[in-house]
Amino acid sequence: MSGREGAYALFVLGPVAPGLEEVVPAVGGSVFECVLPWLTGTAQLNFLGDALTGDAVGTAWTPEVHERLMEVKGRVDPANLFCFGHALAGR
Repeated sequence: MSGREGAYALFVLGPVAPGLEEVVPAVGGSVFECVLPWLTGTAQLNFLGDALTGDAVGTAWTPEVHERLMEVKGRVDPANLFCFGHALAGR
């Protein structure tokens, strides 16, 4: 299970109430900037939040596992039909 290499897990959650649409993501980003020196480079898939880019989703696995998953995706989903949410990016 990738994303469990560290001694702790961090998940930032905040209300997206009217008027806070920009504040909450900015504060959450600041929290992650503060802990950058201690990040392992991987993330738990269910903790990715609004990470929708291929690079961000790819951190849910080690580089070796991500590469293997991309090879499988290339074989079984060459048209990249499964591209929504936290999906692996098509090549």
